[in-house]
Amino acid sequence: FKQVSEAVNKVHGEHSEIIGYIIGGPGPTKQDFLKAEFLYADVVKKILGVVDTSYTGDFGIQETLERGEELIRESEVVKEKNLLQKFFTELQKPHGLVVYGVEKTKHAMEIGALETLLISENSGYKEIEYECGCGEIKKIFAKERPVICKDCGQSARVVSERDAIDALEEMVIDYGTKMIIVSSDTREGQQFLALDGIGGFLRYGVG
Repeated sequence: FKQVSEAVNKVHGEHSEIIGYIIGGPGPTKQDFLKAEFLYADVVKKILGVVDTSYTGDFGIQETLERGEELIRESEVVKEKNLLQKFFTELQKPHGLVVYGVEKTKHAMEIGALETLLISENSGYKEIEYECGCGEIKKIFAKERPVICKDCGQSARVVSERDAIDALEEMVIDYGTKMIIVSSDTREGQQFLALDGIGGFLRYGVG
């Protein structure tokens, strides 16, 4: 127990990005391991749950991963709910450091004010490249193909289009922005989708 705990504590100290731990093993051994209290308190706080396995060794690890999938999924859902709750809390403030809507969010990113971009996996947005009647090539984020160029009022001919998530994954690198894709499986996710399904947290307020 002490050797395993020392290994886990060491890894935990070297990898702050770890979001959780799953304890697995046959019989009551795993419960005895937790009762031994060799793990750091910070590690214990991140334990997602305990699963029963029939084997030890490599087969036991594989079993732990398979049976722990639901624990991992639940952890991600909780993390996402908390993130969106934080977003809505900021949104209610008079000068909350959040933004939503495709145009405002894109503008905030382009001026370096967007710290974290949030986009719903079901936003429906695409990056559409089109040529307007005046011969100029333009790119926009929209849910439907443009028929008329909004700038010059002439007809628009679509050249190419791709999912907005793919396009934004490239953009965030250029602007030093973190990107998080959220689902619409939760109440908070549905609420965010109703706000256009795109937004984010700001580094500072923008006009």
